[in-house]
Amino acid sequence: MNKVVIACPTLVEGDAVSNDVIEQSKCLKEEGIDAHIYAQNFDQVSSALISQESIDYIKDNNSVLIYHHSTYWDKAPELLKNCKGRKIVKYHNITPAYFFLPYSSDCFKDAFMGRGQNRSIAEMDIDLMLFDSAFNAKEFIDIGFPESKSRVLAPLPPWWCGVCGWA
Repeated sequence: MNKVVIACPTLVEGDAVSNDVIEQSKCLKEEGIDAHIYAQNFDQVSSALISQESIDYIKDNNSVLIYHHSTYWDKAPELLKNCKGRKIVKYHNITPAYFFLPYSSDCFKDAFMGRGQNRSIAEMDIDLMLFDSAFNAKEFIDIGFPESKSRVLAPLPPWWCGVCGWA
């Protein structure tokens, strides 16, 4: 394995998915793995963690792409299709769109379209899917993703590496 690219649409300080991405990157690096974070959108605090050129690493057969799916991202299908190495998707759940309807048309649209991507992701050649919970895993298993390629892995809190002796 040459490089691991951890991809998400947005990386911002204080966001739960962003925290999981950052901690996953830290733990991999502490184990000597060449890990990089790619995000299309990011805040000033997170900008130092982003490696925009890392997206090219997925063209290598020895690479690993870990895509964190938590909302609609128009780049996600393209990234997964273009990855020549192993593909891992971490699904954090997407709130059903109807919840947002009374509050925000933009959030409604992102949730609706994000959940719409679930089926196309489930039909792709994904090596492994990680889920925050068994409830989330059931969502993908119910639409045809193989249970044999599914694992539950709760988000990694900032103290995780230290508890595991990886700090």
